[in-house]
Amino acid sequence: MDFAVIGSRFGHFGTARRAIPPLNTASGSHDSKTYESGAITAEFATALPAVVLLVAVVLAIAAVMGTQLQVSDAARAGARAAALGLDGTAIASVIGQTAGARATHHIAADGPWLTVSVSRSVGLGPLRVHPIQVTGSATSWREP
Repeated sequence: MDFAVIGSRFGHFGTARRAIPPLNTASGSHDSKTYESGAITAEFATALPAVVLLVAVVLAIAAVMGTQLQVSDAARAGARAAALGLDGTAIASVIGQTAGARATHHIAADGPWLTVSVSRSVGLGPLRVHPIQVTGSATSWREP
């Protein structure tokens, strides 16, 4: 018996090793089934980085879009609070509850119109490198 086959039966050496099949003299090549598993492994190793990169890009886009929705909602809530005549601390509290503590805001008045802009940075990846600034704004008529 082959030593690798004996070792594999007792679990000492992992799986049994395949020997190179004999050369087929009619075609001049080896049996292709033996080498298919190596080709599949090479294809998987080639495609895996592209799949991981694609998943990372999709997750980054989802994070940016989710933050965009949060800051837009916070701007809308802040504009409503400003239109009702609440003070700056109350408006900041409403915006902070909606968009998070890291959000910044700016309130501009133009006659009876109030515009609230809220922005927050989104860091991409676990290290939060290359942050993207996301901004949302809403305009409201000042309540009498």
